[in-house]
Amino acid sequence: MDEQQNIQPQETTSQPEEIVPTSGEETPDVVNTVEKISGIIAPYFIVLVGLYLYEDNFLFGLLLILLGILPLLRVSSLDIGTIWEQLQQSLGLKKNAGQ
Repeated sequence: MDEQQNIQPQETTSQPEEIVPTSGEETPDVVNTVEKISGIIAPYFIVLVGLYLYEDNFLFGLLLILLGILPLLRVSSLDIGTIWEQLQQSLGLKKNAGQ
């Protein structure tokens, strides 16, 4: 028992290695693969959460479902802006800039 009481932890003198950040152009293949996979899976996850919340909160669930479907259909914010402008012009809310 005396031997166990005299045991002291040894101090380590090794220093941790420095982490050197790499530039954005030199990203490893693993990071690119994870980005691609998350870009595919994220919209499905958003739609599933929207479907889960649809019964409890209709408006919020519907919003999440629509936000999840838009990336799946490859609709960008520029497309939405163009459709919004065309809708305003067709309803007469906004006149053409050229006229």
